[in-house]
Amino acid sequence: MPWRVRASGLHYIRCHTNFRHPFKLYVDGKTAIEIDKFNYVAKFGDTDILSSVRGDLGLN
Repeated sequence: MPWRVRASGLHYIRCHTNFRHPFKLYVDGKTAIEIDKFNYVAKFGDTDILSSVRGDLGLN
């Protein structure tokens, strides 16, 4: 179940956690962090640091 935290007067942080599904952290309605261990996705902002690993494994 998602939960929301009011971090300050300007930002809302929403977080989804479940071991069977990807982890996503939203800040102000935008995805800030996305972790998907089964599909080799680790995005921080717009940068996917595991894209080269997926390419090496032939998953792209």
